[in-house]
Amino acid sequence: MNRNALLVEAGAAFALFPALRPWSDKAFTATGMADAFASPWWLASHGLGAAGFALLTGALASDGRPGRRRLAWLGAASTALLLPYYGAESLGLRGVALSAPVESVPAIADAVRYGPAAMTVFGLGLLGWAAAGVGLGIDQWRAGRVRWAGIPLAVGLVTYLPQFFVAPAGRVAHGVLMLVGALVLAWASDRESV
Repeated sequence: MNRNALLVEAGAAFALFPALRPWSDKAFTATGMADAFASPWWLASHGLGAAGFALLTGALASDGRPGRRRLAWLGAASTALLLPYYGAESLGLRGVALSAPVESVPAIADAVRYGPAAMTVFGLGLLGWAAAGVGLGIDQWRAGRVRWAGIPLAVGLVTYLPQFFVAPAGRVAHGVLMLVGALVLAWASDRESV
């Protein structure tokens, strides 16, 4: 598949993840959490979040520049670390919401989300993508004709972990930043290939 098409699809997936995600779990009530996790939008949005990282890895891998291919390896390893967490979030929490007593959902969700192994794997995956983002910004600055074009996506990747600690509107805005970053990089790639 075309590098730029993968960039655009990755950006769209990153933007749709928080835009479609049900937010009633952030009320921190058992009913709100169960409603969010049981929603088909929970499953779809988290699938899009995982797909964004896989598509971005593909975009880096399909770029002919050696620097981008090295970043694709880091992206692939980081995505491999993220996928189990996204699976637990989407499939696991949905299963909990559909089968466990409502009052037990918050405790089970906390165990799934915040256990030491889950936090370690997820944190390492996001730190790997932050490093890939920095590398992408540097690589574009050094090798691209539109030097600044890697900065928006780099900022989005570096701030991917911290954005989990902001309000839903901030997370939606971060998704838009990821989309804009991917679109800018695709636009710059088109200009550089002319």
